[in-house]
Amino acid sequence: MPSRLHDMNGKTVGLWTVMSRGTNRRHQAYWLCQCTCGAEREILGSSLRMGDSLSCGCRNRRAIHNKRARQREYRVWEQMKSRCLNPRHKRYSRYGGRGISICDRWRLSFAAFMTDMGPCPPGRSIDRIDNDGNYAPHNCAWVTPRTQTLNRSIVRWVVVNGRRMCLAEWCREFHVSPKTAYKAMASGLSAQAAVESILAARGFR
Repeated sequence: MPSRLHDMNGKTVGLWTVMSRGTNRRHQAYWLCQCTCGAEREILGSSLRMGDSLSCGCRNRRAIHNKRARQREYRVWEQMKSRCLNPRHKRYSRYGGRGISICDRWRLSFAAFMTDMGPCPPGRSIDRIDNDGNYAPHNCAWVTPRTQTLNRSIVRWVVVNGRRMCLAEWCREFHVSPKTAYKAMASGLSAQAAVESILAARGFR
């Protein structure tokens, strides 16, 4: 004796909305369903009733996409913590070892970190605006590799005519070989003093 048909018309199961009766296959009832993404499928009635089918698969695809989108930011967050909190990290001496810390909000919550920083744009990485400051919302930004390089503590900064620029930029602008600048610094001069001595020798000062 055939089993009693369960009317699924108009019902919502997960992301499915049952639109109409589908075909019978091997004495089993299928229902034409539409997913919230617009995809249509014929789904076995028992799968709908038992919750075995909740969407066309777009829910899983979105979850995978969101996970992949957040994987980079999660790695950045984990590496940030390791540099500051793990004495065995190879770069600890340049971060936690010299007093760089992470604000409690970020240290305790990746979600808070994402809320404050947002997704990382392609080709960028996290950087501290003040290289001697801590990891915190007011002191961090997603920056290009060039900006990050210029912000390193090893970059030599000079002021020429009221403009602050790194030594490499100054060499390019004034057509000075970096070797000339570093040779002057090798005699014990600071980057600023080396620049001033080179400008004076060339009659600019």
